[in-house]
Formats: sequence, structure tokens, C-alpha cells
Amino acid sequence: MQGLCETFKKILPNGHHRYCTRHIYANFYKKFKCLLLKKKVWKVATARTKSGWIDALEDLKKTCEKAYDWVLDVPKEFWTRSHFTDDSLCDLVNNNISESFNKYILESRDKPIITCLEMIRRQLMKRYQRKKEMANKWTSNICPKY
Repeated sequence: MQGLCETFKKILPNGHHRYCTRHIYANFYKKFKCLLLKKKVWKVATARTKSGWIDALEDLKKTCEKAYDWVLDVPKEFWTRSHFTDDSLCDLVNNNISESFNKYILESRDKPIITCLEMIRRQLMKRYQRKKEMANKWTSNICPKY
């Protein structure tokens, strides 16, 4: 992981590099298999203020001091919302959107670039058409699902 972080700093010096909390939790779970701890780790990750982060950490510490110590070893500025920089325009603590996209393009990923892009284009066009057909069935001005 360290080599990857250094590479990002060189290539994108003004970029914001973050860790995915889901992956951090997967590593955490190998050592601490407890549903209660899962909720507490996510509470630490998603705290919006530094005081909220401290409160979430203290709550975790009361439950399991070893888990608390483990969490403190992960650099907070990379995975806790309360420590993200103010100039970042995104406060996501996981990379579900990129993982969803990777799954969406799974069949086309191993193709040559033009074929890959054409497959993705067709896939998106079919999706847009399905969404348009669904929208045409709406009886209200407000969409039924967010």
C-alpha cells in the first residue's frame, strides 16, 4: 500500500487519496469478528466532525481496546470523513461506485479498447432506453424511486 500512496503523490500531487472503509473493515474483520464492532468502526469512519470522531473512538475503546488500537494504526486522514481536507468535493468513505462500475463492465474489460468502449456504449444505451420506458409509465411528476 505504501508504494501506491507514494506513486499517487508523484503523479497527482494535488489529488486526494483515500482508503475504502469497506476494505479496511475487511482487514479489521479478520482479527475482530463482531457485528457490534462493525457498527462502531463505521461510526468512526463516517463521523462528520473531529469531536464526533473522538466520541466514536471512545465508544469503540469502551467495547474493545484492541480494536481501538487497531483502528488508530490506520492513518485517519485517508479513511475518516472528519479528517478529510476541506478542499475535497467528495466525502465518500468507500469506493462502491467504482466497484459497481467495474462489475457493470466486466464482460468488456478484457477486450481491445475500441471493442471495450463500444460494448460499454451499447450497454449504457440499453440502460437509458429501459429508464426512459420506465419514466414514460409514471403517472406523477415525481419519480417513484430515488
